[in-house]
Amino acid sequence: MTDPVLVTCASGKLGREVVRQLRAAGYRVRCASRNPERLEDGVRFDWTNPLSWRPAVMGAPQVFLTARPLDIAAAAILPDFIDLCREAGVQHVIFSSALGTDVQPAGPLGLVESYLRHSGLTWSILRPNFFMENFSHGWLLPDIAAHGTISLPAGSGRTSFISVRDVAAVAVAVFSEPDLRGHAYDLTGDDPMSHTAVAAALTRASQRPVNYHPIEPSQMREKGRRAGMPGGQLEYLMVMYRQVRAGKSAKTYNTVAKLLGRKPTSFEAFAEENAAAWRVSADAVRS
Repeated sequence: MTDPVLVTCASGKLGREVVRQLRAAGYRVRCASRNPERLEDGVRFDWTNPLSWRPAVMGAPQVFLTARPLDIAAAAILPDFIDLCREAGVQHVIFSSALGTDVQPAGPLGLVESYLRHSGLTWSILRPNFFMENFSHGWLLPDIAAHGTISLPAGSGRTSFISVRDVAAVAVAVFSEPDLRGHAYDLTGDDPMSHTAVAAALTRASQRPVNYHPIEPSQMREKGRRAGMPGGQLEYLMVMYRQVRAGKSAKTYNTVAKLLGRKPTSFEAFAEENAAAWRVSADAVRS
């Protein structure tokens, strides 16, 4: 396929996997990143610098669009990018949103979804639940690796975690099949788990004790402040875990099975494959 698909946030957990699977399916890919020199076919792209957007978009008929993590300003930034896509002749945009956005239409991602649907572009929306890979490659890994702990204000709420591999596979299917476009897809695993069950799965896979410590929202705020997390991002995170405590992240949908013809990745399979991540030493995590 000659024309490239532009993947924003191409160095992130989901972006990397979308790039990998698109290439495996025969697509050319243009990787948008603030550090393009680290990526094959990378192009400089910075959400805070609109001048970097046009060179990345030109000549790309399809775009995989992702907001920055926990970005409360997404609704002020992404509409301008969507307008640029329309002006540049982009034919189709897949927007990676989040599960539950449809019931929070006034939230940042809800506003972006609405803008895209009314933009005149051919659109598709993916709404994944929390990523399994947050435990193996994301912000939860350092505490697990260094201390064997998961400390979150999730209470006993369950979450139908999904792997980025399944989200990326759905994205490739939607890019490839025109009949799948123009829809929003809720994406979950099929086995909602408490964080206590998650810790037990990590323990079995890594053969190293991992424990879940439920903490109060106030403790999470203090932890985030100490880590230097911006206030807006921290409050965004607090809203997400309030949904977990309320049981709203436990919903399951059979979208992955319908679109891919297979069950979504189980958490046990994910844990077995990534067991080495939780065996690393504290010194390695700090380095």
